[in-house]
Amino acid sequence: MDISNFFSKSINFSDETGQGEVKSAKVVSACPICKSDYQPSSIDVLVENSNSYLVYFNCKNCFSNSLAVIYLSSRGVIANNVATDLNRQEVMNLVNNKKISDFEVLDLYQFLNKQKTVIKNN
Repeated sequence: MDISNFFSKSINFSDETGQGEVKSAKVVSACPICKSDYQPSSIDVLVENSNSYLVYFNCKNCFSNSLAVIYLSSRGVIANNVATDLNRQEVMNLVNNKKISDFEVLDLYQFLNKQKTVIKNN
């Protein structure tokens, strides 16, 4: 995907009805830390679905990283941008990881309770 679409004056996308356009959208164009404009070479679309994107930004000015989830709908663009200390590969490892099952959570809970008992007795 050409990320420059996020910085153009018009973003075209398909919504629930199969059509839509958001005019004059400026979605996540500057670093949340130093406010410098992002360069196109420092932006990676990591995951792309029909109307949503997970985008990784690396600021060339302050070297901070951020992640944005961008969702395009018939009502407009929703973008959440957060600073992160993760690099691209670490983000992708998390994205591709399998989900934690209920049983794994229960096993961890039981393990931690057992450890708490051992610590109390010592």
